[in-house]
Amino acid sequence: MENVLERAVSLAHMENMQLLGKRHFAFLCTKSNINYPTGQKSLKTMTQEFEKKIVRRVLEEYGHDKVQAAESLEIDLSSLYRKLKKYGMSTD
Repeated sequence: MENVLERAVSLAHMENMQLLGKRHFAFLCTKSNINYPTGQKSLKTMTQEFEKKIVRRVLEEYGHDKVQAAESLEIDLSSLYRKLKKYGMSTD
């Protein structure tokens, strides 16, 4: 997962962009692993859903250890807690 995110960020040239889009994850978008409905959801909605899935998977990977999950995601623990709250996920 970390490599996927690193590649997407490097492709985005973050100095010129504020959000990652579908095109930055094109290398993941095959019929077998990602299906996204064209025109039915906004980029913001799809990005939030993707972020929620990543957070959930990383938490599961680290046995819900939030400190390790935040370190793995390379975000502050407080940012992880904000994301958990934002997506209605348990902060326990």
